[in-house]
Amino acid sequence: MHSSNGWDHIVPIDNIDRSLFEEFTCGVAQFDTWLLRESRTAVARGQCQVHVCIDNTCLPVAFFTLSSTAINSDDLSGSSRGGIHGQIPATLLGKLGVRSDLTGRGLGTRVLHHAMQFALDASMKVSSRLLVVDALNDGLVSWYTERGFIQLPSGGLRLVCKMSKIRNICNRMGANYFTV
Repeated sequence: MHSSNGWDHIVPIDNIDRSLFEEFTCGVAQFDTWLLRESRTAVARGQCQVHVCIDNTCLPVAFFTLSSTAINSDDLSGSSRGGIHGQIPATLLGKLGVRSDLTGRGLGTRVLHHAMQFALDASMKVSSRLLVVDALNDGLVSWYTERGFIQLPSGGLRLVCKMSKIRNICNRMGANYFTV
């Protein structure tokens, strides 16, 4: 039985046996391969942190990655720029995936909300003005836009969401929403 989130815990990837990912697929082959073969090396090198949502049987349900990045203020609208010129500190939501057999249940949105909360918590310790995501395709641009992100003025697949907006989104969800 899954919790209302679809998972019971969110843990660092290093806390999970590698063999549990052999059957995991999120439907994006490059993500599946990366998760199984490269994710732990990326963590060890300090490229990102991989957070895994696991169910009560310790099977992975979903995952997301977060890392530090910066975005050039010239690439942003005035509101996102916030009067900053040059490089703006940001957090990158690099990868997000939900197990394929569980899609269509709203779990992707819940994983995104948890990633937002993790990014917001981190921004209280290490400054970050924005959460940045590079959508895989135009359909995902719409999906992220519906969840509070805005496309860069140049268009394309890069989107951002200000931490102040994330704070409002997470506050509306309430603390119980983020209990895992």
